[in-house]
Amino acid sequence: MNELYFHEDDYCQVELLPMENEQFIKKELGEISDFSEKNKIADGIYSDIYVRNNDPVKKLEDYKIAYAEMDKILSGISIKHEKVTTGYSSYVEACKNTTGYSLNEIKIFISYNDENYITHIWFDFYLEKLSIAEDLYRILEIITDTYDLIFVDWAWGFYSHVRQDGELKNKLIEISKNLAE
Repeated sequence: MNELYFHEDDYCQVELLPMENEQFIKKELGEISDFSEKNKIADGIYSDIYVRNNDPVKKLEDYKIAYAEMDKILSGISIKHEKVTTGYSSYVEACKNTTGYSLNEIKIFISYNDENYITHIWFDFYLEKLSIAEDLYRILEIITDTYDLIFVDWAWGFYSHVRQDGELKNKLIEISKNLAE
């Protein structure tokens, strides 16, 4: 099947952002954490929903990364899916200017503008297996070997300078072990 689906709630929840956004990311992660604590009713249950600020200091498309360059990188390590769909419940719609890639149980999505510059890179996965953590780290290493970007997991509340973070692989492995228990 040449189609890749993501639930609308997963859009850019785990993503790559320009390095210039580190302070923005720190501030936003702090806001999310504070909001969650104030609105927590019980474990996993909250009285309100936080809407993340999507106005970073620098946008990925400002880097003018050509879609064809990223496509070449990702096609070399994963399966390319020309059709990407999103939705919720039984509603599904096609995503314009978006290509998906998959490696084992990791989905990688690339959105691009009409000039073919990348606007967003995001991921969909569940780290319940060691192999997923290792594959994710390998993907991140390959992408950030060419483009120095920050990996942000908004749900888990952390970010990483992949090139400089010698502990990222261990963090991902630790999360996978905890989820497997």
